[in-house]
Amino acid sequence: RPAEAASLTSEPPAPARPPVEEFRLVGALSRRYLLLEGAEGLVMLDQRAAHQRILFERLQRGVGGGAVASQRLLAPEVFELSPREHEAVAENLGVLAEAGFGVEIFGGRSLKVEALPDFLAGREPRRVLEDFAAECLSGTARARGAGADDAVRRAVARLAVEEGGARDEREQRALVTQLLSCELPYCDPDG
Repeated sequence: RPAEAASLTSEPPAPARPPVEEFRLVGALSRRYLLLEGAEGLVMLDQRAAHQRILFERLQRGVGGGAVASQRLLAPEVFELSPREHEAVAENLGVLAEAGFGVEIFGGRSLKVEALPDFLAGREPRRVLEDFAAECLSGTARARGAGADDAVRRAVARLAVEEGGARDEREQRALVTQLLSCELPYCDPDG
């Protein structure tokens, strides 16, 4: 009966991801939600949460694996952060580099940003790093190591979805397809 004992202690399998074909796009609601029809009825998809999940998992796969593409800035940006923010960024330069950032200490509390992850092209580097630092500093313990990996993924995912939802049906279908290819398509990075 060892096989029975092993099956009792092992974790249950994750719910199977439904194929994209099981959902019919009905339309958009307030540029924030997509309405889909599935086998179990109407599904309301929060586009912002879906985009966060997609980017979170993309960064999760990339951090440590070097698969996150960077976009070099036309001109490097140099700016100062508060002492605590600067320390949080300085302690996690390796994590940021793995996530597609080109950041270096530039004397005092100054940072020089030369590249951002490709999907953040056009974003304000200072704001991106302030959000990362805030994520690292939130909670009871400072983020380091695995906690810093998680902080960068969450900060970047939040920043990447500020501009609104998918604009046309092609973008909406692409979002649904990408979401359903995620390991955990049923919730945003915060659960």
